[in-house]
Amino acid sequence: MLCIFYQQKGGFNMKGISIILLIFGLIGFGCSSKKVALAPEAAGKQDSVSQAQPKSDETKKAGEGSTKTEQKDALSKPEIESRELPLRSKRMPEILTDIYFEFDRYDIMEDAKPILKSVAGHLIKNAEYKILIEGHCDERGTNEYNLALGERRSQSVKKYILSLGVVSSRMEVISYGEEKPVCAEKTENCWAKNRRVHFVVSERKN
Repeated sequence: MLCIFYQQKGGFNMKGISIILLIFGLIGFGCSSKKVALAPEAAGKQDSVSQAQPKSDETKKAGEGSTKTEQKDALSKPEIESRELPLRSKRMPEILTDIYFEFDRYDIMEDAKPILKSVAGHLIKNAEYKILIEGHCDERGTNEYNLALGERRSQSVKKYILSLGVVSSRMEVISYGEEKPVCAEKTENCWAKNRRVHFVVSERKN
């Protein structure tokens, strides 16, 4: 096209040069416009990548938070159980009060039965415990006789608790006779305190 223009005019002049420059300017502007049009698309891709990255981080954080919560829940159960066990241990001795007997007798008195029923009920509810039933006597009589009497008292209590639903394997009996008095005075009131059955609670061994 330039050659034709040149031939027709017989050479270049200022007007021709201006037209040529204008043509090249338009061509350059067109190329520049195409590049500008592509820029927003590339920017959009960068934005989408940058937006996707925080979501990935948020997902990771959410997963870590969930794991920590599960670990906390898992650790909280043993803590609750470790707190409950001492509470149960404290409750058991509270209801394991001594029961008392008449002189030279081993039958269960009426006022002792509610205590034994309470002992049986707590043993049934708390299967991890067992009891030792100790038979005691006052100092009157021979040592051999009092050991035998203490044995009969502890066996009488075991039999009664057994009738309330507690299995025999959770109860042990022993007699101390007159060997472990709680009162040393030689009075009827003191002797009455020594004629007793005492309970000792302990945890069962698997």
